[in-house]
Amino acid sequence: MRSLVVIILLLVIWESACRIFSIPSWLLPKPSAVFAALSKDVTSLVRSFFFTAKLTVCAFILAVVTGFLVGVLSHISKGFREGIFPFSILLQTTPVVSVAPLLIIWFRNNAFLALLACSWLVCVYPMISSTFAGLGQSDANLQRLFRLYKSGVWHRLWHLELPSALPQIMNGVRITGGLALVGAVGAEFVAGTGGQELGLAYRLLMAAYNQETAKLFAALAVVSAFGIAVHFLLSYLETAVLRKLRVIKGSAT
Repeated sequence: MRSLVVIILLLVIWESACRIFSIPSWLLPKPSAVFAALSKDVTSLVRSFFFTAKLTVCAFILAVVTGFLVGVLSHISKGFREGIFPFSILLQTTPVVSVAPLLIIWFRNNAFLALLACSWLVCVYPMISSTFAGLGQSDANLQRLFRLYKSGVWHRLWHLELPSALPQIMNGVRITGGLALVGAVGAEFVAGTGGQELGLAYRLLMAAYNQETAKLFAALAVVSAFGIAVHFLLSYLETAVLRKLRVIKGSAT
């Protein structure tokens, strides 16, 4: 509620400043002009939103699955961890802008796959890192107890290490969700869309090229609203999963 009040207050100050100081619309449009542009272009913005949302969700799911699997395999296999380590560093440090031209060549017949690969590169590393770090934080005494009873690697992973790592894994899921949107929009900027009117980045680029600042702010508002929705949805999922885990642990004790 307080956040809503602050947002409304900022919009009022923004509108008043634009009117009082006669700020040109091409430099900073009034919120009323942004809302007018949003309502005028709602059809095209909705179409672009669904494309960007589809790309974000696909990149998120792919990053969560692959990142979790790589993190688990890195934890249980030293050889795999040492083999994959240079590539994980590359994922973290290589700018997607430098890889995008190669991906465009590889997926020249499918713009969506090129964008998906770019977005995946942006958001997969936090999932790998969170999974690997979380699995290594289980209680040392319990680890010794499991080894004393000659528990296998997979039994120990399922009954001890994964439950202990779940808070950090869910934190990685939440971070990955936010980065998936950043990667999706960034991929559209970098890789392009093959000349097609696809995602929200296309709307941003066209509005900037035509100096239609109100339309630019309208597209930014849609991206920001989607980002906030993703954050709150994944935060709710994280809280629900961890609360369920505590209930299960409480009933077990």
